[in-house]
Parts: sequence; C-alpha cells; structure tokens
Amino acid sequence: MVDTLEQRWNNTLETVERITVELDASQVHVKSISQDERGAILKLGQCFSDIWCSDGCPMSLKKKIIRLLINEIVVDINEAKQTLHFIIHWHGGRHTEFSMPRPLPANKAHKTAGEDLEIIRKMAIRYDDSEIAKVLGKLKRTTGKGHRWTKSGVATARRSIGIKASPKMMNDEVLNMAQAKAYCGVSDSTLMKLIENNISPANQVVTLPLSR
Repeated sequence: MVDTLEQRWNNTLETVERITVELDASQVHVKSISQDERGAILKLGQCFSDIWCSDGCPMSLKKKIIRLLINEIVVDINEAKQTLHFIIHWHGGRHTEFSMPRPLPANKAHKTAGEDLEIIRKMAIRYDDSEIAKVLGKLKRTTGKGHRWTKSGVATARRSIGIKASPKMMNDEVLNMAQAKAYCGVSDSTLMKLIENNISPANQVVTLPLSR
C-alpha cells in the first residue's frame, strides 16, 4: 500500500515538473510583433464597431474579444431610482462607468396595452376571438411582445382579464354589420345610410381606418 502511494506521488511530481517546463518554454518562445503588425492591430480599433457588427464576427469570437478586453464588471442596483450602475474594469487599468434604467420584469415589459384590453373587453360580448384579432390587426395594434394579434393571442388576453368568450347563439335582437346586412337584404352603403340617418340604431366599439 505504501509503495503504491509513493509511486503515485512520484508520478504526480513528474507530471507537475513536465507541465512547468512546458509553460516556461511557451513563455520563452512567445512571438513578438513587429511595428507594422502593431500598427495593423491598433488600426482595427478605429473600426471596431464595423468589425463587431459584421456578419464575419460570430458570437464565439465576440466572447473571446470580451474576455481579452474586460477584467470584471461591477453592477450596483439603485432601488429608489430603479437604475443599474455599471463599472467596467478593463485589462490595462482603465475603468468605464455608466447607468441605465433597470429592465422591467418580463410580466411588465411584455404587458398587453390597456387600449387593446379595452377593445377585447367590449368586442368579446358579441364577437369571437378571430374577429377581434382581425380588428386589432386593422388598427395596427400588436401584443405586448410586439407580435401581430392572433385568435389564440386574443383568447389568452381575454382569459387574463376574466372575460368569457362570446356565446355561439345570440337570443337578443342585436346584430353585427354582416348579420344586419343579411337580415335586411341591403348593401353595405344602404345599411350605412340607415345608420347615419338614425333610422337603424348602431353602436361601434372601435373606428377602423378607411381601406384604400
């Protein structure tokens, strides 16, 4: 048992010595750069932004650049002002400080606009989610994440404010435009004239932009 431990210890010492020698050798053989090469490297710094945004600079390379340039980043949170204060310690001894607004939590940053929820609330009484999505689309409204409204998106927003879906069958005498046109057997223009002359009562939830 003792002999085995001694052999392992000796092997470990040999490994450490070998690695130490290799490290020393690599430092001795570090290639020094010429003045032209130094100038070329410094010149890259003048167009760093173009290089960073170039398609030829993949994320893996950007990470390597960051590791080479930055020693550490210290972040301080100001709860009262809801700001983040950054101190970047660069390799070489320089420091950069800046502040920015503290990002909102996902549930607040991607919150559905109150105007959209109000439209959904009013239309859900009579229109299904697909029709509501079409209206929101015509109004050029988007979801909290900036996406176009869809049937499923409206359904999710509707449920979040506790509004039930429009019933399939309506038992009252209130009709939408398409139903009223079919019921009266008239054209769109005729129906609009009846509404404008207060012959046929109407209630419009939102005003849609005119089609060109």
